Amino acid sequence: MDCCSGTLGRCKPFADIASGSFSRALRNLLAGLSLCLLVGFMLALASLDANARAALDLNGRSQPVALQDSGDYWINTSGQLTPEKVASATDIAWKPTRTDAVYPVRSGDSVWVRFSAVPPPGSEEWFLQITNPSIDRISLYTLDSAGNWHEQRAGDLVAVSQWPVPHRFPLLPIAGSGQGPTQYLLRLESKDAFSAALQFVSESHLNHSAQRLTLVLGMFFGLISLAGAWI
Repeated sequence: MDCCSGTLGRCKPFADIASGSFSRALRNLLAGLSLCLLVGFMLALASLDANARAALDLNGRSQPVALQDSGDYWINTSGQLTPEKVASATDIAWKPTRTDAVYPVRSGDSVWVRFSAVPPPGSEEWFLQITNPSIDRISLYTLDSAGNWHEQRAGDLVAVSQWPVPHRFPLLPIAGSGQGPTQYLLRLESKDAFSAALQFVSESHLNHSAQRLTLVLGMFFGLISLAGAWI
């Protein structure tokens, strides 16, 4: 009672309230809590975006189907890693893939790309095509139902006869389980910076493109022959 018998400004804890310091401290505390909640929410969204990327839905309506931002990439500068280690690592700073991305790699670096895809039902085969023929090595790893990774290789330093599909540029079959999304890891190796548009095409699309190219080449050489005959 003695403390409160005088002016509030002379009494503890009422002195802090009267002076306004308590109000300022409360406002600062609430502002700090709000900032922490905001940062935590943004980190949660980033983690969700990186780890819950939607599977790429392949369809035959519009081809080629570009990967665009349906995957994630990471540049490994510390040497060779196995797909098992890359898939199980929790400290990799994955970034969304982009069609126009340029990967600033040097000799010894590897670009890892992870994605999942759902081929349409049916017996038609689908392929990952990489139209940049100057990439040294390309390895596509497919995860099977038993948890094992299966590798296919192509690239400028791999003999074309050893490619899964000998072609003008790398074509790697997309083997799906037929029961849902299949997980894939792609490793790209080059001694210089490069860009690579990752696209998916069906077997019928490839056949149509090959027929069209054959027709164009036939017309071209036919015109050359006619021109030579008139000279």
